[in-house]
Amino acid sequence: RRITKHVKDQNWFAVGIDFCIVVIGVFIGIQVANWNDAQIETRAERVLQHNIQSDMIVLEGEFDSIIERYDETLNSTGELLDLLRSGEEPDDSLRVKYLIWRAGYYHEFPAFPPSYTELLSSGHLGQLSSPELRRALIRFGDQYNRFERNAQVAKSAILDPTSAHAAAAQFSAAPAKWTSDGSAVESYDWQKLVDAKHELQIWQAYQFEAYTLAKSIRDSIDDILSSLDTQK
Repeated sequence: RRITKHVKDQNWFAVGIDFCIVVIGVFIGIQVANWNDAQIETRAERVLQHNIQSDMIVLEGEFDSIIERYDETLNSTGELLDLLRSGEEPDDSLRVKYLIWRAGYYHEFPAFPPSYTELLSSGHLGQLSSPELRRALIRFGDQYNRFERNAQVAKSAILDPTSAHAAAAQFSAAPAKWTSDGSAVESYDWQKLVDAKHELQIWQAYQFEAYTLAKSIRDSIDDILSSLDTQK
């Protein structure tokens, strides 16, 4: 109304002042709104970063355990292969049973942490302010996906009921015995085991791939945690 009155009065100086006041007011309002939006996004990112950090700390310990188990599995598979290549049946049948039991392992990785799943489903990965954190999280996801692809093939080979290795050993049907070292294997045919050594070589390659990926993921977790620490 004031601008209209000033125009009618042809008070152009007052019109100019009113116009500047309106423009400045609109500009300030937009800046305040943008600032509020930025503050909301910053708080949301901090909450997300906190959740990622909490999940990764838990996952760090789980992968330490997975790497240790894979190391033992690889060594057991290798030891059994050495025995089979020698062609001489060992006197220590309990040790052989343990190696047969241990060589048949392919350890699963934990599921994606909830914070990472939320990050992907919400599409916020690309909106993280830290490029280092984004890269570390992308590497983390890529390595997990590589494991899943490897696991599908590996488990079908290791758990194949028609394999020569499966026919060479008699496993207990009692689930409780599978938690004890070697007690799951009730008996074995040494010659059939020797004939199945080529399968063990393939298994060991799959196990080594999983072991390598577990170590790579563990390194990615370190990178993620380090990136989060630098932003505090």
